[in-house]
Amino acid sequence: MSSKCFIITGASTGLGKAMKDYLLSSTAHQVISLSRKPEPTDEQNARISYHCCDLNDLGDFDLTQVLKPYLDCEELVLVNNAATIHPLDAVGKFTREDLESYFRINVSAPICLMNDFVTLAQQAKLYIINISSGAANRAIGHWSLYCSAKAAMQMFCDVLAVDHSSIAVANIDPGVLDTQMQREIRSSDIPDLEVFSGLAENNQLKEPLDAAGDILAPYL
Repeated sequence: MSSKCFIITGASTGLGKAMKDYLLSSTAHQVISLSRKPEPTDEQNARISYHCCDLNDLGDFDLTQVLKPYLDCEELVLVNNAATIHPLDAVGKFTREDLESYFRINVSAPICLMNDFVTLAQQAKLYIINISSGAANRAIGHWSLYCSAKAAMQMFCDVLAVDHSSIAVANIDPGVLDTQMQREIRSSDIPDLEVFSGLAENNQLKEPLDAAGDILAPYL
């Protein structure tokens, strides 16, 4: 077993999948996928361990139990990647159920996982990579939920780093990627639609695998 293990949320699609694929193809490290469903290839690689994790309903999911077989690793790297951008709409048009579900997935559940992760600090060197966004620092029309959730997670990680100086914490904005999320944004009716459509039309979207390599390089 490698002396390093990466735990990735949302590893079945988008940037999460790209990071998983990059690690499996370019390194010898162990990978733990926390997603609602596995990819078929996940079951064919001994270096990946899949665990069903629904951020909308963590239930009795316990990250510390998932990581027990990997506590011999010298370094554990948690990548908080999973997120949803929907619903996209003006403030005042959300239902309470929309809001409760959104912040469970994008804030409450990731915080619970990080809280579990921090308890392992005496057993391995810990790293946390929080996939942030430019939206954490600027207001975008119809993006109130995404912007506020990203800002909340960024600040949570900043305070975590203050509380636990032995844990290396990084908020990383990967840029605008060519993923399903961007395709969904381009099919919406947000006020800045032309901006996002223009990025795709002018080939200004970054490939997820390239972004994955850039993000993970300092941790390899």
